[in-house]
Amino acid sequence: MIDTNRLLLRPYEPGDERAILALSADPAVRRFIGNLPDSEEGARTRVLRCAGHWSLFGFGTLAVVERPSGRIVGEVAASYFLVSAIPLTISDVRRRAKAVAA
Repeated sequence: MIDTNRLLLRPYEPGDERAILALSADPAVRRFIGNLPDSEEGARTRVLRCAGHWSLFGFGTLAVVERPSGRIVGEVAASYFLVSAIPLTISDVRRRAKAVAA
């Protein structure tokens, strides 16, 4: 979790499905965040997928919560995507994530 005066960045939680669907309905958000769901079932799947990513890799998607309103206004993520035929170990992914965060 990352906490500032204006924003709270936290993992998605059960109950965030409506907020995810609200983000999904905004064309400006869809321009920058891919693979957003169009249904409650899809939103639940997204919450579970994000939780699984954290569980497996120790990093993942964070909901961006606006402090004054408590509203989810976006998300930010460090994700593991297999983009080449060269397999990466979890330690490779963590090392790369730390380098990006530095």
